[in-house]
Amino acid sequence: MKIASIVGNRPQFVKAAPTSVALRERGFEEVVIHTGQHYDRELSQVFFEELGLEEPRHRLDLRTADPGLMRPAIESRLIEEQPDWVLVYGDTNSTLAGAEAASELGFPLAHVEAGLRSGDLSMPEELNRIETDRLATLLFAPDERSRETLAAEGVEGRVEVVGDVMADATRVFAPIARKRATGDWPDPYAALTIHREANTEPERLRALIDELNATGWTFVFPVHPRTRKVMDEHGIVPAPQLHAIEPVGYLEMLALVVGATRVVTDSGGLQKEAYWLRVPCITLRPSTEWVDTVAVGANRLAGPGEIARALEEASFPDARAGHSVVLVDVQPERVDMLNRGESYVGDVSSESVKELLDQGRLRATLDYDELRGADAILIALPTPLSAQREPDLTIVVDATRDIAQRLQKGQLVILESTTYPGTTRERLQPILEESGFKAGTDFHLAFSPERVDPGREDWTTKSTPKIVGGVTEACTEKAAELYESALDSVIRVSSPEAAELTKLLENIFRSVNIALVNELAQLCDRMDLDLWEIIDAASTKPFGFMRFEPGPGLGGHCLPVDPFYLSWKARQYDFYTEFIELAGKVNQNMPYFCRSLISQALNHGRELSLKGAKVLILGVTYKANVRDTRESPALKLIELLQNAGAEVAYHDPFVPELPERELSSVALDPAEHDCVVIVTAHSKIDYEQVVEQAPLVVDLRNATGRNGRVDGKVWKL
Repeated sequence: MKIASIVGNRPQFVKAAPTSVALRERGFEEVVIHTGQHYDRELSQVFFEELGLEEPRHRLDLRTADPGLMRPAIESRLIEEQPDWVLVYGDTNSTLAGAEAASELGFPLAHVEAGLRSGDLSMPEELNRIETDRLATLLFAPDERSRETLAAEGVEGRVEVVGDVMADATRVFAPIARKRATGDWPDPYAALTIHREANTEPERLRALIDELNATGWTFVFPVHPRTRKVMDEHGIVPAPQLHAIEPVGYLEMLALVVGATRVVTDSGGLQKEAYWLRVPCITLRPSTEWVDTVAVGANRLAGPGEIARALEEASFPDARAGHSVVLVDVQPERVDMLNRGESYVGDVSSESVKELLDQGRLRATLDYDELRGADAILIALPTPLSAQREPDLTIVVDATRDIAQRLQKGQLVILESTTYPGTTRERLQPILEESGFKAGTDFHLAFSPERVDPGREDWTTKSTPKIVGGVTEACTEKAAELYESALDSVIRVSSPEAAELTKLLENIFRSVNIALVNELAQLCDRMDLDLWEIIDAASTKPFGFMRFEPGPGLGGHCLPVDPFYLSWKARQYDFYTEFIELAGKVNQNMPYFCRSLISQALNHGRELSLKGAKVLILGVTYKANVRDTRESPALKLIELLQNAGAEVAYHDPFVPELPERELSSVALDPAEHDCVVIVTAHSKIDYEQVVEQAPLVVDLRNATGRNGRVDGKVWKL
């Protein structure tokens, strides 16, 4: 497919750059026709040299802004090329000329940035937008507002919402621009551009420059050729703090914006670039097509008499005001659920999600570009083990790369995923700094582990103290400030490594102590002692003892995984965590021991072989009263029983399906099975009734309590 792209000036070059690359990557033939509306090197050729644009096949070199003079030359090239589509960008006179030429010749026309409206019909650009949209066959709208505008206007072409091409351009080129930032300008400074026809009328321009001179602010002012001509002809002199320089290339302009504390402009493109780079903008116009930037407080409209106040009051909107949260996920079904007000997390009710949605404080998206507008980015992603039982950070690292492409100055990034000491500093920080920003200077980076006990109501996310460690003290304070705005208590530690190891210690402490009682359970089986009675007795000691209970193995996303993260990291220091690894072996062996216990119970209690026996597993989640089956020992036990020839069914009120085992939860009818095995003790189940109805019970959780100890058909761990 052949596509003829009509470009002619700076805004179109910027918008065309990411699109042109994408077209070529997908095998489209792109023919670039350059009208020459902008012909100065810094406003034209530099873009082709720096941005990877396809070199124009046709340079018309018209050096005019008159669409009527452009049309014949464009039509001639279109007749010569016979493209399948003509593609135009934005709202310039080259846009209109290309649209009219395509329409006159009957070529399908596609318009990028369709539907944008400022409402100011005195602006030639507004009229260009309206006419181009009227002629277009395919209209690429940046947002839903633009789609609604086009629907209200009754355009005949097909409308597709595709997102903001300026976001694409900024994402691609901002890292390059940051590396070009020289720091040669006074600090602080505001970036200034003036070029619109209405603002370069001599008296209007004089009023603007006089007021800018009087503000006392320092400006870096790349002067457009049109503006320079009017200033020279009418003796309009900028004050010394208005550093008037020659026009700069796109990347240099981005670098100026990156280093600026304000952007003052009448450019439509710079308004969006300032927004994506999180720099407050003052627009020297009575209206803007980018109305959303004004609505969120990132952009202020100002004319003569209003600039000084706008400079002082301008700020970038704080996303924490009202605690607005955007949830970014890669799973469309989860995003759709959340945006319908449906929770897929057991501890979070759908009612609370719906309430936050209705208040406008929560939404979910698949679009990583949403991260650009955030003050803080919290990474809470899985950190599983590989098949070799080694840390697998693929999900976190991939997400960090996506974040780095969109990282903005001043943002706070916090890793919450459980991991080994050094991950934040050694893995995440170098990736994020590929953005051109430096951690601790340009953005903040910290680690703060999640400390959630699913199903628990006495200690919640809000009431559980939050551990925070940043790569610098300033990073720690920034992260602590965020959490203190929502949580009861924040504990600062000296580094991300200290915070990372804190989380591992908490979980390894539990793993090791559970391994101790699991090993005692196997010993007590041989000694014919009731370990539960012994634990109850030991728990009466008011000091020096903490209760842990045995079970069929460890489950969940932390305890079975975390010890391996630390053991792997320790080996880098020629240290072997033998005690921790031994505990892991004991816990991993428990499903095998429990299978043997079930076999013994069937053999001695029912005189049945495990092979062919009907076994009901009661509870398959990793802990009671939750829906989470991750790493649940029940899954391993089911596998072992099936491999031994047992006919296995399960009942769990929280888990209707186990697709990985091709099983569905059955009705609780203990009498229908040879043996009922209590693997997870959900509180919804009447265990006295289970014991009464079942021919044989194997209780791995002491759910039957004292009654189980005296009932001969109950076998206990």
